[in-house]
Amino acid sequence: FNDLGFISHIKNDVKGFRVYVAGGMGSKPQVGNLLHDFIPAEQVYPVARAIKVIFSRYGNRKNKHAARLRFLWNKLGREKFIQLYSDEYEKIQKTHPAPLQIIEIENKPEPDILLEPVREQTSEFEIWKKRYVKGQKQPGLYSILLPVFLGNISNKDTVILADFLSHFGENVLRCTLEQNFSIRNIPEDYLGNVYRIARDISRLSSGPRFMANSIACAGADTCTLGICRSRGALRAVDRKLEKSGIDLDALSNFKLNISGCPNSCGAHSEADLGFFGKSSRKKEVMYPAYVIVAGAVAENGASRLARKIAQVSARDLPDFLLEALAAYLDKKGRYPSFAAYIDDCGESDIRNICRKYTDIPDFEDDKNYYFDWGAGEIFSLVGIGAGECSAGLFDLIDVDRENIKNQQKSLQTLSDAREISEALYQITLSASRMLLITRGVEVKTEKEVFDAFIAKFIMESLVDKKFTRLVQLARNKDDAQLNGLADQIHELADVTEKLYESMDDSLQFQTEKEKMDSGGLPAYQNAEVNRDYRGIACPMNFVKMKLDLSRMSSGQTLRVLLDDGKPIENVPGSLSGEGHELVFQEKIDDYWAVLIKKA
Repeated sequence: FNDLGFISHIKNDVKGFRVYVAGGMGSKPQVGNLLHDFIPAEQVYPVARAIKVIFSRYGNRKNKHAARLRFLWNKLGREKFIQLYSDEYEKIQKTHPAPLQIIEIENKPEPDILLEPVREQTSEFEIWKKRYVKGQKQPGLYSILLPVFLGNISNKDTVILADFLSHFGENVLRCTLEQNFSIRNIPEDYLGNVYRIARDISRLSSGPRFMANSIACAGADTCTLGICRSRGALRAVDRKLEKSGIDLDALSNFKLNISGCPNSCGAHSEADLGFFGKSSRKKEVMYPAYVIVAGAVAENGASRLARKIAQVSARDLPDFLLEALAAYLDKKGRYPSFAAYIDDCGESDIRNICRKYTDIPDFEDDKNYYFDWGAGEIFSLVGIGAGECSAGLFDLIDVDRENIKNQQKSLQTLSDAREISEALYQITLSASRMLLITRGVEVKTEKEVFDAFIAKFIMESLVDKKFTRLVQLARNKDDAQLNGLADQIHELADVTEKLYESMDDSLQFQTEKEKMDSGGLPAYQNAEVNRDYRGIACPMNFVKMKLDLSRMSSGQTLRVLLDDGKPIENVPGSLSGEGHELVFQEKIDDYWAVLIKKA
């Protein structure tokens, strides 16, 4: 799953590694590719250096979203990538680099004779050992997992742990990928001592291992990329499962991972059951939601990423998870792994459970759904950190794209005239609304959706004028007329989908780019462009500036007035991240003037 990964391997009594390359997580994850079936351990440096040189020479360093080895692998293709790598590897070998010195670390007991062993004979101690203690290859030594919820441990508890471990030498502590501690090389006589320390500083040590294995990234609480508050979600899950009475000990190796956005800091792509945050919408009001992924496999040579299955609102995530785990436990005995369960009937089970949570309450009926876990304000993309205003933008588009697909599928089985009319209306509404955000348009009612679509897409010749009457009929909810225009409604959905597919990173569509190439777009000439976007919230101010820049020539400058607070914190950084130059920003009274030079 990494750009460059080494898996320990012994071949002909020689210690070494199997090597994989060009894997990765992020919003477009993929499994790595086999680079070497075996290399001696001393060759790690030449391999790593050759890969570094290849990426430095051919990789994409201009676009941070494509600055990973997997994008270079996909661009060059396997044969070309391997050839370039092999050539560089041979050059490095000819320089006879010094072999990598690997210092052997001996695992042996080093207890301080001043530390008295604690004898524990309680049933709780025996349960703890089954959950968290594992014998090492070295006779008489044990490794203990010390779970740390969300990776957080207080200064006080850190000092207590460090003072205790100082009695056992230097080779005693590791940090795990699951944000926990692994304590090593502990003689059996001192397991009671570790138990008391673990019980006192980690409440998870008194419970099943399930939550100890669970991961949540920093999320929108602090991360500039986060959309949802993944840590708050995991806390809510913890509370729900603790009260449920479900047999979590039967899920001791289960991996539950939550990321606050598609970037996989919470490693959701390698989870048994994972979630990543997104923004969704009901009746023009945004709410936090999670995409559900499941069925990852992490095995040497047989790994696969978790696949998308469905989505659930953030508010319903704990209830959904409890039902999903219960469904799996009911059938667990039939399958060797959760991935095998997903492949057989688990995906269907998850989809069926999700149907119960598909229709969330309107904002007026239950505002809780429109607050994220641990948030004091209604969910909004305004909370996205600096430099990431576009986060969540495509989620809103995908809500309508998915609705179109679902409504078209439902029409295949509907027979009631009113239900057919509603499905056709929903398709027209979603097709009209899905791309409005790319034009910087904010709407509050469904009628405003249709009016804006006519003004920004039909009148601007992005969509054929023949659809005007159809959109007007939908605006007036003329069911009888809509029923007779089903073919045209599906055609409109196809047109907007093709527009979306032609859209580039500057939010321009192919027809606009063709006009620009022929000089047909309204030109800003070489004069500085001035805009006043005070009073416009994120991400709309960002979208409007992207549209301004898309119509300008390289080197032209755009001067914009922005509100203090989130707009000035977010927008300039977002545009700089896309390659444009921030010339200056200056505070004027309670707002800011910003000058951007187009890349």
